[in-house]
This record gives sequence, C-alpha cells and structure tokens, in this order.
Amino acid sequence: MDIKIIKKNEIQPQIWEGGKTFQYFIFPEQSSYTDRNFDFRISSATIEKVPSAFTRFSGYKRFLVMLDEDLSIEKNGKREYYLEHEVFDFDSSDEIQSFSLGSDFNLMVKKQHQKSSVLVAKTFISTSDFIFVFALVGTRISVDNQPFALETGNLLLVKNNSRESIILRSETPVIFGEIHF
Repeated sequence: MDIKIIKKNEIQPQIWEGGKTFQYFIFPEQSSYTDRNFDFRISSATIEKVPSAFTRFSGYKRFLVMLDEDLSIEKNGKREYYLEHEVFDFDSSDEIQSFSLGSDFNLMVKKQHQKSSVLVAKTFISTSDFIFVFALVGTRISVDNQPFALETGNLLLVKNNSRESIILRSETPVIFGEIHF
C-alpha cells in the first residue's frame, strides 16, 4: 500500500472557460488531460462565470461535489439541483450548464471502470486499486489505524497494489472515492 498526500496550495491552477482548475492526480501519471488519454483524473475547480458550460468529452463518467454552495444546473436541457456536498454523477458527454458560483471537487474516470464511486461520509472500506480522501475541512483520518492530518482541500491517495481491504475513518465528513481496474 502506497499513501501520498497532495496539498492544494502546492498545485498550480489551470484556466478553464468558467474559472480555474487544480489537478491533484492523473493516472497514468504520464497521461494528459488535454490529450484525453487518462484512465482517471482527480481535480477541484472554481466556477466563476454564470452560466458556464462544463467541459464535455466522450468515454468518461464524472463525479462532482460542490464544496461551498449548492449546484443549479441544466443537464441536456433539463433543470436539476444538488445540495452542497451532494454527489452529482453524470456522463461527461452530457451537455451541462451551471448557474452556480463556487468551488467543486471532480473525479473523471473512463467508463470501463464502472465500479468506481464517490461518497461523502466519515467511514469507508474498500479493496479498490486506488482509494482517495478529499478533506472538506481540516481533519484527522486513519488508514488501517495509521493516522494522518489533512488540511482543507488536501487529498490523501492510496494505491492499493494488493487489493487488500482497507478501512478509512475520519473525524469529520470527507469525500471518499475508489477506482477499480
């Protein structure tokens, strides 16, 4: 098991049409978001323009969680509404217009990895190849009883080479996720 903490304040933001994006991790690590040749990508973004169109590309599923506001969108012409910290999952080729300002968390994963998931909770058990924790606020977590401290917006990434069952616990609700290969 390999564990890595990625701090938001060490990531150089990139500009997208509606704001800024912070790429925490992309896999394989030599792949490129621009070339669309990645298996998965973990990022957060700011939405600074209303309305703003979410970037579309085929072959990927996307999980989005608003970090500081509710989310009001139009998905393929139909209005939808999600509360702050509620998981919104969709096909990345869907036409999404956002009518909300704020910050979000994103996981983009190739559709062939259909067992991947994201949830907001305090406890998570997984045997996935990759497991992550995104801190909504500063918190202490344990990975199989090994303690870690995370600041707001930091990501803890576990590469679970042996696919053993791993128990993660947090003092506060966090965004947990897993990617199966």
